[in-house]
Amino acid sequence: MDQPAADPVMDELAGAVEAGGTGDRAGARARFAALWERVGDGFLPSLHLNLADVHRRLGEDARARHHLSRAREKAGALPGDGYGAMIRAGIERCGARLDAGERT
Repeated sequence: MDQPAADPVMDELAGAVEAGGTGDRAGARARFAALWERVGDGFLPSLHLNLADVHRRLGEDARARHHLSRAREKAGALPGDGYGAMIRAGIERCGARLDAGERT
């Protein structure tokens, strides 16, 4: 069975969590801050997509459209890999579901 490719971002995240879990709160905070500086903007489209989808499901269309708009604005920061493609496709699906009035 093939092993998944190593993901350096996830490795860094795990290291920061481990540092915090062993009591090195300052070290964990510094590692998270450095990681956020490097990749933070790429997570914003995902955050706004998730908020848009939750508001859509709750029937809060105006809030959903606001976050969907923000996700689209920030999508340029996404990497050109599978993660970026997944988030871009999710933005489009959420928009289509919102336009169709779907709540599930």
